[in-house]
Amino acid sequence: MIFYGSGGDVLDCGFVKTHHCEVCDKERRFHLILAYRHWHVYWIFGFVTEKKYHVGCSMCGWGWEEYNGHIEKELGINRIPFMRRFGCLTGIGIAVFIWILSAISGSC
Repeated sequence: MIFYGSGGDVLDCGFVKTHHCEVCDKERRFHLILAYRHWHVYWIFGFVTEKKYHVGCSMCGWGWEEYNGHIEKELGINRIPFMRRFGCLTGIGIAVFIWILSAISGSC
């Protein structure tokens, strides 16, 4: 039986700037929020299917969406966990490695 599915998570990437919030009508701290969706097999081998960056007020959440490429260059680090980003490639690599080992041991 193969277990597969999808999920999502929201990560706070930290303080960006102080800005006037139109909802709170005050100067507030704005944080960069990353919302992403992922697909997985056996809850380990997965890959990201969608991601969005949002700059939002730390009190009410009001804000705006940011362009992904621009934000990722500025951050310099991807905050999505490794196995959620590259888990599927890791699983394929393990399968290929086992296949090569079985081919080598079978030829001797």
